[in-house]
Amino acid sequence: MLKNEYGVVTVSSSWRVEEEKPIGYSRMYYVLGGDVLYTDKILETKLKKGYLYIFPSNLPYKMVNNVNDPLRCVYLHMDFFPIVTNELIELYVEEQSLLKSLLDTITESL
Repeated sequence: MLKNEYGVVTVSSSWRVEEEKPIGYSRMYYVLGGDVLYTDKILETKLKKGYLYIFPSNLPYKMVNNVNDPLRCVYLHMDFFPIVTNELIELYVEEQSLLKSLLDTITESL
């Protein structure tokens, strides 16, 4: 079982994710900035600033970082067992929302 992990990070120029097999847990990223391309067998999209992403736990995918504009994000690695995510979930984080307050609290506590 995966330990829950979290933090605030600006990734290195060599950072990339290549999940070729389902990993069994979900990465959650609240994007603060940067340029990252997400690709799976159905979708190709750039991650957007101000959005929370929940990445599939049951689908292979890749993320590639632009070395000139690195990803800056609050990240959480969560074990949602037995819930399985089969697609990328993209949520806009509204300024005056409970979700924004929660993410800001996590960010400030790290």
